[in-house]
Amino acid sequence: MLRRVFMSLVYCGLGAATCLGADDLSRLTQHFNDPRASYEPWQFGPASNLATLDLRKTPGALTLKLAGKGQDVKGLLPQPLAIDAAPLPWFFRLGVIQDQNAVAGHVGSKRQINYALGLNLAVTFSDPQEWPADRSQRPPKTHDLQLFLVHVGSTGEVSEGLPQYTTDQHPERFLIWGRGDLGYSVMGDWEIPYVEIGNGMKDGGPASPQVYFQCVVTSPTQIAVGVKFNPMMDYRMRTIDFAKLYGPATGIWEIGPIVSGDRWIPDQLCRVLPKRRLEPTLLGTKSEGSELKPRWIDWPQPIPDPPHENVQYLIDYCVFGSSSPRNLADFSDEFDIPGYLDKGRFQLYGARLDTHSHPGHLTLTKMGQSLECFAWGTPGEIKLADFKPPWEVEACILPPSDDWNWDFDLGMGFLNRAGQAFDYWYPGIRNLPVSRRRENFSLTGKVAVRFPKPLDTTVIGGERIWMLVQFLDRSRVRLGFKARADDRWHFSEPTAVVDTQGQPAESLQFFAWNASCADPPAEEHVGFPLYQQYRWDYVRFRYGTTKE
Repeated sequence: MLRRVFMSLVYCGLGAATCLGADDLSRLTQHFNDPRASYEPWQFGPASNLATLDLRKTPGALTLKLAGKGQDVKGLLPQPLAIDAAPLPWFFRLGVIQDQNAVAGHVGSKRQINYALGLNLAVTFSDPQEWPADRSQRPPKTHDLQLFLVHVGSTGEVSEGLPQYTTDQHPERFLIWGRGDLGYSVMGDWEIPYVEIGNGMKDGGPASPQVYFQCVVTSPTQIAVGVKFNPMMDYRMRTIDFAKLYGPATGIWEIGPIVSGDRWIPDQLCRVLPKRRLEPTLLGTKSEGSELKPRWIDWPQPIPDPPHENVQYLIDYCVFGSSSPRNLADFSDEFDIPGYLDKGRFQLYGARLDTHSHPGHLTLTKMGQSLECFAWGTPGEIKLADFKPPWEVEACILPPSDDWNWDFDLGMGFLNRAGQAFDYWYPGIRNLPVSRRRENFSLTGKVAVRFPKPLDTTVIGGERIWMLVQFLDRSRVRLGFKARADDRWHFSEPTAVVDTQGQPAESLQFFAWNASCADPPAEEHVGFPLYQQYRWDYVRFRYGTTKE
């Protein structure tokens, strides 16, 4: 949805340019989900090389087409960003979608289609007093990088392509390529492989339909950039340490998407791209009368074309956030953005997560019983000094069919002052299909939560299960369940961690959801089938504690 920016500007210095303060960063996030809205606060240009900039052509993404004027097109923010624009480390994430008509169909050229889109970053090391007010002009001592998804070669099922740069049957190649002068570690070919299926299709790595970029600002002297190709996986990151090269940075002048529209691909990239098929190739000998002569195969060496203006470039989202959030409510999610999974951290081995198969829900599809988990919205460690109790987390879960075994829980570790885990707690619900009933359970060391009376079907027997985990203080926890939204909560007795462990919790670690992980009682084992689905309607964090 459109998030308009009501900017309270904070000066980075005394110069003409201003940059956004910490309270404004999250307002720059844009998912391009409302085709009737605008794409503010982003500005795309130069306008002279934009033929299309449309939210309606592919609702849920911003569609760009170039005008063939030979210029790169960038997405820019109205103001530069301070290095500490949010609690460090903070991040920018960019999702893009490949134009399948460019890869699998003819969009203008029957010879080849070459394109590049990705992440643009310009970091300035100059005195803020020297910053120009004109955003199209860079300050002195500014260095940049672009991390591109690149396609060079054939278009459609059969075309000439660029066979000199690939050994694939269909003469095309996908790459992740870094360019620029901001350090050395991200430049050139990242050498990320993909799979040639054999029917002309490619999959995986840079051949994936969707590609995701990330930039993490760690400190004034260190930034990391990375890429991934599956929304359920982590980013493959590379770090740039420019302390010795340039000193501490003073601001982020540019950050956002970029589309290559000049002659960089044919004139620079293809000149340094190693050839995979040399010209010519000797393949044995052949008989000509009584003579044996060399059998040379001449591989075509087409001249690379610049990007064609008929290619579409789709931007899925531009998201800002902090890896050290300060607002408890930021951990919450209603799962109302189809396809967006970047609030999660995953450890999945065959299971799948999505937010599009059942809109408004986070759906976990399991491949039998397996030890998998995911964290959603939370950092790796929740320090209770930063998020002082009392607070609680409420979730609404739709479990699978009661014909089979299933279980879910919210797992966490309790850390002491030294950062050592002294116990783990996994409160949740499991189904007992032989007895045709459900029960609460907790895989734990010593933290034993007791309810005044056993939970029956009126509490945990509905189509949905509402679960509430309360942190009353650093020493006491409590659970609650109910079967309908309007029901009152059925609470456990408060359990004092300090009584069982001799020390309060200083932090919570691995605050993650698990499903189909626990071993049921032997007499209740029926099986965990393939494609079991769990759905989370929402997860909500809030300060205070619900009473009923």
